[in-house]
Amino acid sequence: MRHRYQTSTVVLGLNFIGSIRLHIHLLGAIVVLASLVLTGCSSQNEYLSKGKELVKSDKRRKEERAVRQFFMAVKTEPNNAEANYLLGYYNSSGLYAANRRTNWESWLNDSQFNRSFDELKDQSGFKTRGEYLFKSYQQKPGKYLEILVFETLRTQSDELQKAGQEALVRVFEKGNKGKLLAHLRKAMKSKDNRDRHDAQQVLSAIARSNPQHSSQIVKELKPLLKYRRRMETRLNAVKALGDIGSSEAVLELVEIINARRAAPIWQQVFSPGNVRDQEPAEIRQLAVVALAQIGIENADSVAVEKLIGIVKNKGSSLRVDAIEALAKIVSTNEVLAKKDATQVKSILLEVLREEVRREITVNL
Repeated sequence: MRHRYQTSTVVLGLNFIGSIRLHIHLLGAIVVLASLVLTGCSSQNEYLSKGKELVKSDKRRKEERAVRQFFMAVKTEPNNAEANYLLGYYNSSGLYAANRRTNWESWLNDSQFNRSFDELKDQSGFKTRGEYLFKSYQQKPGKYLEILVFETLRTQSDELQKAGQEALVRVFEKGNKGKLLAHLRKAMKSKDNRDRHDAQQVLSAIARSNPQHSSQIVKELKPLLKYRRRMETRLNAVKALGDIGSSEAVLELVEIINARRAAPIWQQVFSPGNVRDQEPAEIRQLAVVALAQIGIENADSVAVEKLIGIVKNKGSSLRVDAIEALAKIVSTNEVLAKKDATQVKSILLEVLREEVRREITVNL
């Protein structure tokens, strides 16, 4: 029995050792495979790495050279989110000046990049750059939506701002509309003036990109007109509504213009009937300008009627602003000029005969 036990023990020991060796071989194979995969990934992204290094460097024409690397990175890995983002971010039209044509053509020939100089130049426009930025969002929506809203738009470049807006319009149309609007609401309520301004520009761009988008954006903006925690939020909402030019916002804008509240009790005792503006004059004046923008966009808008009402109210502190707004509508909107110009001009001429403290210049 003891002999059998020892034999069994030896056999078990040999099996155990063999098992260990098998596991070691398998582990080694996995390590080698992982190494090969990582090496492959590294070679695929070498252009991206070189481009990023160039951007950080102090080399001459670093952005031009980096863009070439980003082109190659996208060519070898079309769905690389970072490569698409950086190509959209840096591929500006300034890189394709006439005196750079020879240099670009030399690189195109050496790299066997199947594009012409003129094709690359055309791709530096804000729409194509916006496509690259949007593609980065498509690959990694969570990461790049926040980057597009809170970082990309902060650039001083008008071209890149337009490209960022273009990308976000595409997100609204083809991506997660709800998350985008949530980010833009957050930005509109931000204490950072740049965030508010950028969000206002994007909301306006979305609404103006397609008439079908206008109603939804106006609905998003209306509640912000009553956001009491920050006056600047309301101000940017008014600006956006003016830029959009939709008649759907007229009543809310008129409400802002007429937003007045009773003075404190002690003031009412000594000055009965005295009132003060509920909204700062700056916002109320902007609301008048917004009505003018709506009137310019829509000849049949009630905006014109509301402005006439303000002009006829001699006690309104915004009367002169309304006069200037009406004059602008008459001189800009050809449809209105043919239809209601006589009535509006008659009112304006009557006002101009009055003695006023503030100089008014009107072109009729």
